[in-house]
Amino acid sequence: MNGQSEQSNLIVARVCEMPILFKDRGNVSMIQLVLESGLIKSPEVLTRRAVGDYLSNHAHLVEAWAMHSEDKRTSSGWYFVEKSDVSFEVGFHPGGPRLPFSDRVQACAEFIVREANAIAADC
Repeated sequence: MNGQSEQSNLIVARVCEMPILFKDRGNVSMIQLVLESGLIKSPEVLTRRAVGDYLSNHAHLVEAWAMHSEDKRTSSGWYFVEKSDVSFEVGFHPGGPRLPFSDRVQACAEFIVREANAIAADC
């Protein structure tokens, strides 16, 4: 069981680190990073709670994901935006759901889960 838990934690960590790896490696797509993460084989491990727990211990990743969301150049997809210091939104552009949050980490966790699952669906 412990090995399974460690594997789950590793998948969550790899997904959470994706925007850093994307910038650092420069020659890799987000699709490739999802494939490398192990998410395709174990999608059930990527929950908002697991991601939120990881982000709580790695706060710099919230900013990395916010910048990733801002830098995306697509006609449709998930986004994460800070509307004020206490108001955040995760949504799907265009015309999809818009989910309000009062906690930045939880908003980012929701965005990561939705974004990673959307990428995985294209794999």
